[in-house]
This record gives sequence, C-alpha cells and structure tokens, in this order.
Amino acid sequence: MRTYRLFFTIVFLIIHFQHLKAGDTLFVNPYEIYISSRTIVKPSKDEVEWGVQLLKTLDLEGLSNYEKASLIENYIAQNFKYRIKSPRSIQSIIDKKGGNCVSHTIMGLFLLRLAGIPAKMCHEFHIKNYFIIDQWRANSAKAGHFGAGHNSHYWLMFFDGNKWQPYDSALDICGFDEFFSTRTKTSQWPYLLSFNPRRMTGAPFIIMQETGNGMMDMKNITKEVWSYKFEWNNKKLSRNEWIAFINLFEGKNTKDFIYPISLESKKSINQLSKKWF
Repeated sequence: MRTYRLFFTIVFLIIHFQHLKAGDTLFVNPYEIYISSRTIVKPSKDEVEWGVQLLKTLDLEGLSNYEKASLIENYIAQNFKYRIKSPRSIQSIIDKKGGNCVSHTIMGLFLLRLAGIPAKMCHEFHIKNYFIIDQWRANSAKAGHFGAGHNSHYWLMFFDGNKWQPYDSALDICGFDEFFSTRTKTSQWPYLLSFNPRRMTGAPFIIMQETGNGMMDMKNITKEVWSYKFEWNNKKLSRNEWIAFINLFEGKNTKDFIYPISLESKKSINQLSKKWF
C-alpha cells in the first residue's frame, strides 16, 4: 500500500509541478529523509500515522502549498522548541518536544512531504566563527569549513507550486519575505552566550542545497537565493557589499570550503565579518 501511495504521489507531483526534474523525486518522499550519507531517517508506520493525523487537525484541504507550509511551520515552531540536543527520529523529536536545527529540518521535511509538498534540505555554514575553542579544534584537525567547526545551520526549501521558498521552523521562517527580514539583521551581542537559534541570524553564510540523489551532494545556491529583491535590514553592511562578497564564491561547492583557505579569501572573510558584526 505504501509503495503504491508513494508512486501515485510522485506521478502527480511530476505532472503538476513542471519545476520538478526527474532527479527530484526524493524531495517528495516522506519515507526516506536523507540528512547525510550516514543519516537516513525512515519513519515507522506509527510515526507516519501520527503525521497523517496531525495534518488532518491542521485542516489543510483546499489551501495552496504556501498556506499549507505556513501552517505546518507555525505548528512546529510553537510546539517543538529549539534545543541543543539533536534527536534524529520523528518519535524522539516528539518525545523531546524539539531539538536543534537538524531535528527541526527532519520534522519539516517529513510533514511537508507527507502533505504533498516537495521539500529539500539546505545546509548553511557561516564564514566566520568567533568561538575560539571550535576554531582551535578544527584547525588542529585540518577540518571544517574555513577551518572552523560547529558553525553550521540546517533548514529547508519547499516548492510552492511556482518556486522554491525558504522554511526554517527553528527561526520561525516561512517564505522569502520572512527569510530576508530575519536573516539580514545585524547580529546582536551576546552572539555566542545563548542556545537561542536567533544567535545565528546575523552571521554571514554560504548556502548549500541537496541535489536529490540521496548522497549529500550539495549545490551552492547562495547567489541564487540572494538575487531576489528584498528589503535589506543590516545597518552595518550594504547589500552591494554582501553581493560582491558572494560573487567571490560563485561556483564553489562544499569540498571547496575546507581548511586551509587562501590568504586572499581569509582577508575578505575577516573584512566582511568585522562589518557584519
């Protein structure tokens, strides 16, 4: 029964959503959620039933994909807190009543796809990490993006029927308007003295997105996301300065952002970060 249901869901989405490509079928599958090559979430029958019943209570019938996504995001944001711990199964997230950004992303992907909304994971990493211990550990191991560890954040994009839009229940974001309103703000001190996820909102970041083959290949979509027209809210850094910086990393993917980096890149990162903060 599950196989047939998934088959007809995929056929329906491919026919009706021309923006979806053949390789995007994983983005509509709620039964296999790829977080990494080693972490694949496969909801149980009971977890799926919980999700189905929850979606019924949200009364999504007749709504647009955006309206559905907004209701689902609001439910998760209100009922699942941001926590430093990272439960990786649907049931454990329910039991813990939340989790970190990975947990929020897993729950979002699960419920959106279960509601028939294509969704795919995004991984951002910050271009500057001020946590000295993290920097020392990463540099010692010659690992981590830009030689800094534990500076990443996970969220997702959902397909509204015309375009892919940001969704981040850890930051209570649904759609581009809320994304830009939140993510362009200048970070306020104290930045690292709280587990509140909003400490991440003002960090300059590069956005990577899964490609749909289930193997964690990531595409750099930073320039694509920031190319939309929006109101710029950062008082320390101009939009043009930020776009110019993004252009330095055009065409670079995850494997290109590893330790060590060039002196030129390091200089650009430090200059931008000083302004941003």
